[in-house]
Amino acid sequence: MRGTEAPALHLCLRGSLIFAWVVALLVGSVLPAQARPLAHPLGEITRLTATDAPDPGDVVVISSTVRANHHIPRSSLFYVVLSPDYTVIATRQVSVPRLQPGDTFSDSWSVSNSSFPSKGTYTVVLCWGRGSIQFPRCNIDVAWTTFYSVPTLGWPLSIVALGLLAVFLWRRRDVFRREGAL
Repeated sequence: MRGTEAPALHLCLRGSLIFAWVVALLVGSVLPAQARPLAHPLGEITRLTATDAPDPGDVVVISSTVRANHHIPRSSLFYVVLSPDYTVIATRQVSVPRLQPGDTFSDSWSVSNSSFPSKGTYTVVLCWGRGSIQFPRCNIDVAWTTFYSVPTLGWPLSIVALGLLAVFLWRRRDVFRREGAL
C-alpha cells in the first residue's frame, strides 16, 4: 500500500530477540484495524484479532490464521505487542508446520494486561516468515491490529491504596469492636 493507505512498518529481527517499532505515516486518515503493507505470493495472513481489555487485570486474547498459496516447507509466526508509545510489551514466536497450497494454520494466545504500563491503544504486529525461529525472516506477510487496554494500578498506586485502606480501618476500629460485641 502507498501513501496514506497504510502506516509504514519497520520490523527488525535479530536472533531470537524481536525489536519492533511502528511509524504511522497518516495524512488525514486513521490507522486501519488491520493493515497489510506487504503481500507475498507464497501466502497471506487472513486473520489477526486482539480482544480489548477495558478493566484492570483483564486478559487480551490474540488470534491469527495464515493461508498458504504455495508449498511452504518451514515457516514461523512472530508476534510483538507494543504499548501506545511503541515500547515492546510482549513477544511470541511459533513454528508453523509444512503447508501445502490452500492449507491454513491458526494460532491463539493470551497475555494479561497487569504488566502493561499505561492506559491506551496497544498494537499487535504479526510477521510470517520462511525459515526457523532461530533464523527468522519476515518475507511472507505482515499484519497488525490494535486493542484498547486499562492496566492495573501498578505497584506504587497499589501500595498507596493499601495504606489508605489501613488508615480507614484503623480509624474505624472502635465501630468494628462495638459491632463485633453485639
